[in-house]
Amino acid sequence: MYKRQRENNPERADFLAMLGTGSITDAFRATSMLMMGLVATGYTVSAVLRLRTEETAGRADLILTTPASRRAWMSSHLLLACGGTTVVMSVTGAAMGVGLASVTGDLWQIPRLLVAALAMVPALMVVAGLAAVLYGLLPKWAPLAWGIVAFVVVVGLLQGILDLPQWVLDLSPFEHVPAIPAAPFEPMPIVLLLATAGALIGGGMAALQRRDIG
Repeated sequence: MYKRQRENNPERADFLAMLGTGSITDAFRATSMLMMGLVATGYTVSAVLRLRTEETAGRADLILTTPASRRAWMSSHLLLACGGTTVVMSVTGAAMGVGLASVTGDLWQIPRLLVAALAMVPALMVVAGLAAVLYGLLPKWAPLAWGIVAFVVVVGLLQGILDLPQWVLDLSPFEHVPAIPAAPFEPMPIVLLLATAGALIGGGMAALQRRDIG
């Protein structure tokens, strides 16, 4: 079957093979989950860039004249970004699972697709961390964080067409997420992504501590 697919559409066959050893149906679900994760990067980045909006509008100065620290102020926005992202992906996974279970009668699909959706969250947190570093270091250039969104979308959706080298693909955090449910869950990539996100967020906070606000 794979050989016939490769003869008719080699790019699609290679993509399905890359997703894992599961069925074509599971590969489709994994691809759908990836697309939802890529869409969610828009919310993640916009939530982080709210920091820059608050700063340019002068509201950050008012908040920071109170006992609230810069770290606490930035943490509140990042918590909203990461927490909101987790809620978005949870709802997405649960909704897809409920829809599939209602058709197949297999209730196991609900937690299965919920796990697949939540596996995207660490990659989204890395995107949030990159946006936080950019804001902390170069606030005037913070809107360039939308370039991160464009990059991960291009890599995620067009890598087969563009024939990008592996080192470019590896720059996208989504390339390191297990393609659940087509592939088995692997904890190590998730742990590494969370560690990377934590380091980036910490770097963004440290950079904010060292520069002027306003």
